[in-house]
Amino acid sequence: MSKEINKFKCGEKNGYWEEYFSNSSILRCRGHYSMGVKCGYWEFFHKNGKIKLKGNYSHLGRRKGYWRTYDKNGELMVDAQYNNRGNYDGVYREYDKGLIITENIHTFKEKNQKLISIKGVGKYPR
Repeated sequence: MSKEINKFKCGEKNGYWEEYFSNSSILRCRGHYSMGVKCGYWEFFHKNGKIKLKGNYSHLGRRKGYWRTYDKNGELMVDAQYNNRGNYDGVYREYDKGLIITENIHTFKEKNQKLISIKGVGKYPR
């Protein structure tokens, strides 16, 4: 059974979807849509085919949970945690050559919808 891809429902993207770079067979991104909204797990790629970004979207199309960003060589650059509203909320780390160069804890106060604290900066082995 083959997987159905790039389908529309009521004029909206729906189900599993793959997109390619212009005039190329190189995958740009893949994931699921629900009535035109990105949801669930998604992956985005560099033009060389290596992973660029991966993480989950909420049913509202907002980033949620852990997201990871990679450079063109496949090295981890950033991992960040998001709440269901798509805001940083939790651990945020930046890497350079396998070392954590920045590590912050973001606490997001939902009521006022603003960042209320950022703690920690440093350089650590991964």
